[in-house]
Amino acid sequence: MPDFDPKGFKLVGDYLSSLTNDSGAPPRDAINRTAVGRYYYSAFLQLREVLKNGLKKYPPSLCDKDLRDFIASLEGGSPHAVIIAFLEALKEEINDVRIRQVHNSMVYLRSLRNAADYDLREAPEIEMPRGREKVNFSSQSYVRKAQRKYSFVENLLDDEDGDKLEDIIRVRKNTVIDCIKRALKTLR
Repeated sequence: MPDFDPKGFKLVGDYLSSLTNDSGAPPRDAINRTAVGRYYYSAFLQLREVLKNGLKKYPPSLCDKDLRDFIASLEGGSPHAVIIAFLEALKEEINDVRIRQVHNSMVYLRSLRNAADYDLREAPEIEMPRGREKVNFSSQSYVRKAQRKYSFVENLLDDEDGDKLEDIIRVRKNTVIDCIKRALKTLR
């Protein structure tokens, strides 16, 4: 049996967002909350796998305690926070709008997913860099925002015209190691 492809979660999100308000369909806010979570987890799991697979190929000379701790965090520990911290360090180190978009997208998607899963109020609030934002999960607009944010992650993972994240990890090893160290430092 093949391994699960996290892109399947994106397909579930797409399917859920296409459901109409027919009788017998679950409430719209339940559909939208679930769809948002599927977009987040698809993006998160793809990023995690690209990072783990790329970093495990690093030569022994680069495999210090920080790299081992980072990989361990991806596999257990606090993978959500460590990926966002790594992307934040990477966006500061590499002047690439796609990395900035992915970092901002993951922060947004994670906040949206947390609100969808844990805040049962009709209009929960999410913390954003510019302040708090009320979220109405009865509106399809937040699913469309989640889809758009997901597309930024997909672009960095699958870009045919520029460097993919996989290429950055493979080619810019010293930069990646520095970003790992900075990410771990912010989480300690």
